[in-house]
Amino acid sequence: NEPRSVEVTIDPKRDLDVTAELLVDGKPALDPKGKPVPPANHAGKGGAEKLTGQVPAGAHAIVRIKGEGATEGAYDVSVADGE
Repeated sequence: NEPRSVEVTIDPKRDLDVTAELLVDGKPALDPKGKPVPPANHAGKGGAEKLTGQVPAGAHAIVRIKGEGATEGAYDVSVADGE
């Protein structure tokens, strides 16, 4: 069974800045070249963060999202699960 590609987009509302990680069975997901996918924290306040990684058959993918600073806020998460 081939691994599937998973793409995650986190779109924070207003001035929320988030950091996102894609984990597979508790460890960082791997990219197609076999290297760990680093946490996404590039967009700054209100900017969308994107992660793409490989998920082996039978493994569990988890998205960990952390807000920066002391502000509360909402965000949307979209996942594209490819074959």
